[in-house]
Amino acid sequence: MRSLPFEGDETALVAAMSNGRLDAGAAFYDRHVQAIHALVFRLMGPDGEIDDVVHDVFVRALESLPRLREPAALRSWLFGIAVRAVAIRFQKRSRQRWLRFMAPEEVPEVATSSAGYTELGDAVRDVYAILRGMDAEERIALVLHRVEDMSLEDAAAACGMSLATFRRRLARGEAKFFSRARSRPALDEWLSEGGVR
Repeated sequence: MRSLPFEGDETALVAAMSNGRLDAGAAFYDRHVQAIHALVFRLMGPDGEIDDVVHDVFVRALESLPRLREPAALRSWLFGIAVRAVAIRFQKRSRQRWLRFMAPEEVPEVATSSAGYTELGDAVRDVYAILRGMDAEERIALVLHRVEDMSLEDAAAACGMSLATFRRRLARGEAKFFSRARSRPALDEWLSEGGVR
């Protein structure tokens, strides 16, 4: 026997989850998993740990649900958790590289589980190669604003930082990205044709 799908807005959903309704928890996951998966993919690129990070996002969200002040802002709050989960994953990788006493370029690539990645064009592969070589905070700022098309204010809030700090990280990230993109033929052609908003 299947239960009826949960009906109600985000405020009702949060209230139902707080009261322990299982259908609300399932609806929470169903409503947001695709958006969170897409955000994590765009932040991390093709990566074998994407599903683990998405799982972490929902576990952290359920654990911290009582601290959610504005239930109507559930989606943006969840995006903030996802951004922090990705940042933590990047920090762990950075520490692991240091502990191995290996240069970052010597660390083997993480196997990817994204089936379509091999079919991506040179430009997309180049974008992810550049992003992998960037500082995590600058990379996240760049992706949130340029790829996710989040406003500066919303992206800063998702990162848990002031607008001024976010702007500085974004400016550094954009400068690095576009400088490195010029050395890659597929991206240089795109930039020359006005591919920058």
